[in-house]
Amino acid sequence: MTTEGSDFRVQVSPDGRELLYTPAVPLGDESPTPLLAIPLAGGAPRRVLPCVREFATNAIGVYYTTCGPGPVREMHLLEAAGARDSMIGRARDTGFGGLDTPAVSPDGKPVLVPRGEFTRDLILVENFR
Repeated sequence: MTTEGSDFRVQVSPDGRELLYTPAVPLGDESPTPLLAIPLAGGAPRRVLPCVREFATNAIGVYYTTCGPGPVREMHLLEAAGARDSMIGRARDTGFGGLDTPAVSPDGKPVLVPRGEFTRDLILVENFR
């Protein structure tokens, strides 16, 4: 699908015709990461958004957190119909690297974002079933 490579963030577009992804960047590179779309039928990728931190999709649209200085970032919805982009809330970086990806229900209510702090604690769960 792509010869440039991609980060591990890949989702099917709201209309099901494209794959949305962020391109691979070298570890530690803090440059803006665009959201790209490539047609499932083949073709060249196109830029959907100039910079996203994390994103998720459903039939309503693309939910994404903005780039820029953290730790608090805006959460936006880029609607599939009409392509309206609106801020729907704020999300705090968790420090988990690529694990800040939101989860979106099919109807768009609710949108879940990870919340917590990165620690190096080790927890043993005994008798787990």
